[in-house]
Amino acid sequence: MTAAPQSGAATTPAGYPTVGTVINGKYLVEKLIGEGGVGIVVAAQNVELGDRVALKFLRKEMLERSDVVGRFMFEAKAACSIKSENVATVFDVGRTPEGVPFLVMEFLEGRDLASIIAESGSLEVRDVAEWGMQTCEALAVAHAKGIVHRDIKPENLFVEVRNGMRSIKVLDFGISKVALTGNFLSSSIPLVKTQNMMGTPLYMSPEQVRSPEQVDPRTDIWSLGVVLYEALTGALPYVADTITELCAAILEQPTTPIVKYRNDLPPDLMRVIERCLEKDMEKRYQNVAEVALDLLPFAPKRARICAERAGEVLVAAGMAEPASVRFNSSFPSALSTGSLPAAASGAYLVAPPPASLPSGLYPTNAAITIAGDPLPDAPPKGGKTKVVAAAAAMVIGLVGIGFVLRTRAETPAPATPPAQAQAIPPPATPEKEPPVAVAEPVTPEPSASASAPLVPVPVRALPPKAKPKPAAVSSTVSSASPEKKADIIDIGY
Repeated sequence: MTAAPQSGAATTPAGYPTVGTVINGKYLVEKLIGEGGVGIVVAAQNVELGDRVALKFLRKEMLERSDVVGRFMFEAKAACSIKSENVATVFDVGRTPEGVPFLVMEFLEGRDLASIIAESGSLEVRDVAEWGMQTCEALAVAHAKGIVHRDIKPENLFVEVRNGMRSIKVLDFGISKVALTGNFLSSSIPLVKTQNMMGTPLYMSPEQVRSPEQVDPRTDIWSLGVVLYEALTGALPYVADTITELCAAILEQPTTPIVKYRNDLPPDLMRVIERCLEKDMEKRYQNVAEVALDLLPFAPKRARICAERAGEVLVAAGMAEPASVRFNSSFPSALSTGSLPAAASGAYLVAPPPASLPSGLYPTNAAITIAGDPLPDAPPKGGKTKVVAAAAAMVIGLVGIGFVLRTRAETPAPATPPAQAQAIPPPATPEKEPPVAVAEPVTPEPSASASAPLVPVPVRALPPKAKPKPAAVSSTVSSASPEKKADIIDIGY
C-alpha cells in the first residue's frame, strides 16, 4: 500500500467518492490514505457516531467481473466474523449509489511492515518473533473459521502503534488479489521493484503456484515463513527476473540459506523459518499454533498468550492435536506470577540486573514505567537472620515492659495474681521461689526490660522517670522496609 497526499479534492481517483462526499448519508470522506492491488482506502468520519473509520473500495477494473464482486462481498462478510485483537476489524460492508462495493474498517495509526523493512533492512529478533506470533494468532482464528488468507505479505501486516506499544494487525482476510482473480501468473512483465507487481508472487507457496485454488492453512504458513525471512535479513529467499522464473525457483530451487545474509541468528530460529519453507506440505508445520510455539523462545514472555490462544482455538476447532501444541514445562506461563523475572520477588534485591536489555523495541517511557524505581541496596550477608532475631527480641521486650508497667500501677498483690497465671511456666509455685531482697529504688537500664523474668516478684513502685523506652522497635521496622520495595511487578517488557 502506498502513501497518498493528505488532503485535496483530487486525491481520490476518478470514479470514486471525492473528499467531502458523504456516502450513504453516514460516512464523510476525508482523504485518500492508500492504494493497493485490490482497491483504494480512504479515511472517513462516521457522521452519526463521530468515529474515524477506513473505507476500502474495490478497484474499478475488477467491477466488470461479477464473480469478483460477488466474492469480494461474500468474503468481506466472512472477514467480519474474525474476532481477534491482531486482525483489522471489519465493521460493515456496503455499496455506493453507483454500485461500488466497500468495506468499513477500523482506522489504524502506524505503518505496514513493508515500509519498516525497507527503512531498517533487518529487524530485531524479539520484534520479528513477537510479530510472527501475533500473526499466528490472527491466522488461527481465521483458519478455525475455514478462511485462508492466501496473501500474507509485509504490506498486509500493519504495525499499529497504540499507547506506546507496537503490535500487528493483519489486513485483507480472504479478499486479496490472488484470492479474487485466481491466477495472474500468465504475465511476463519483469519483476521490477514495484509493490503492486512484486507484492504477492514473491510470497506464494509451491502449491499456490501449481493451482491457486487448491490451498489450505499451510499455504499461509509458507507465506509467513517468507515474511520472517525477509524481516530478519532484509532479503528474500528466491530471486528472479520474471514471474515465470520466480515460479520455477519456488517449485524447484532450494531457498537461499539465511546465513548468506545474516550469521548472528540463533540456529533454532533459522530452523523454524526453514520448516515454514518446506516445499513438501507434509514436512511443513501443520498449523500456525506449532509455529507460534517454536517462535516463543525468541519473543518477549508476554507473547506466550498468542501461542496459547492459537493452540486453544485450533484444538477447539479440531484442527490441531493437543499434543502438538503442548507447552514445554520449561516455558514460563504468560499469566502466572511464576513467569515473572526476578524483579517480582525478593530475589531481585540480591540478583544483578539482566546482562543486556533489548534496545529500540519500545518507547523510553514504557521502560520507565516498568523499571523506573531504583533497586534497593542488597542487605548485608546474614541480614535476614538479624532481622528475625531483632523481631524476636522486640516481642520478648514488649511482653516484659508490659508486665513491669502493669505491676507498677498496682498495689503489691499475692505472689500468684490470677491475671498473670498464664504467663507463669507450670508448675510454678510461689512458696518455692527464692527469697528476694528488697532494695532501694533504682533506675533500671533500658535493656533490662528485654530480659526480665516472667515470674512476678514483689517490687516497690518506681518513679515515672524509670519507664524504659523500646528503642529497638523503630530499628527493627526500618530494617524490614526493603522487603516491601521488592514487591515490584515486572510484566515482562
